[in-house]
Order: sequence, then structure tokens, then C-alpha cells
Amino acid sequence: MATILCFDDEAGQQLGSVQEYLCQFCKHTVDVVEDLSEAEKKIMDVQYDVLLLDIEFVAEKRKGVAGYEDKEWTRTGVRLIQRIRKGVIEGMTTPTVPIVVITAVVHPPTLKDIEMYGSQNNSFIRVIQKPPRLADIGAAIQDGLMWMQQ
Repeated sequence: MATILCFDDEAGQQLGSVQEYLCQFCKHTVDVVEDLSEAEKKIMDVQYDVLLLDIEFVAEKRKGVAGYEDKEWTRTGVRLIQRIRKGVIEGMTTPTVPIVVITAVVHPPTLKDIEMYGSQNNSFIRVIQKPPRLADIGAAIQDGLMWMQQ
């Protein structure tokens, strides 16, 4: 059983079945947040085993959060990954926490940046295209948990 943070600015629309699958069938504990400042606070306050993140956030979901003002909405999640890996967001969750990205973005430079920042410190990163299959999410989380045990 793992503790997972799911962060998507449209979580209510996107992650309901994912949360149900992870809680009921995989027996994980799942926190779901839609707001960037709330996500950063949770990362500081809770020791998560895996982060499940979207990378696109509408402006009002990141308004007033330091460190994101200069980023296009399609780059907010990339910046979050970068801040996690560099230890800018310090707290209970380690900078090497496995990250599973769920995204509709297929822009090659953005995907390259996700891989580059996500794998810093030899960390685990996996990208899944939207709409995600529950089995793919479950497998990616399991792979991340196994990576942590190495």
C-alpha cells in the first residue's frame, strides 16, 4: 500500500475513476488536489510514495504561487517537477519521489523536458497519455514503488 498525491487542475472531471481504482482495487491511500499551492503544501507536509501529476494548469489554478509566474500554462507541471527534483519544495516528500505524469500534451520539447527534469538524481519518471487506461496507471505506480525499493 502506498500514499499517492494526484494533482490535476481538473481532478473532479479527470481523476474520479483513477482515485477509485487506486483506493479500492490497489488499496493505496490517495490525496487529490486541484490547486498548485495546495499541491506544494501537501508535498511539504506529507510523505508521498508516488506523485501522479498533470502538467497543464489554467492560470487561475496557479495564480499568486511563487516560482510559476513566468511559465506558460502548458509548462506549469514541468516547473513543478523541476522544483521537486531540485529540492526547492522541501518537506516530507523526497526530491527523488517517483513521478507519473498524465498528460494530453504531446509537444516533443515539453516531453523532453519532463524526461530531463523528472529523471534528475536518477529518479523515476513515467509519462502516460490522456485519456489514461487504469491498468497503465496502476503499472506505472507499481514500477515507481519497485524502483524506490532498489
